[in-house]
Amino acid sequence: MAGISSPVSLYNEELGSMEISGGYEPVDCKGFININAIRLMASAGRDK
Repeated sequence: MAGISSPVSLYNEELGSMEISGGYEPVDCKGFININAIRLMASAGRDK
């Protein structure tokens, strides 16, 4: 939401941006995706 701010906000634009140099590397996603896929496949198998 544009124009809304809070003095106690936990949002940090520098941490949340994929544009800031050194903040986001697409190759880092592969491990995260694989780990979550294991959990999701186990959950789907259990819930059948």
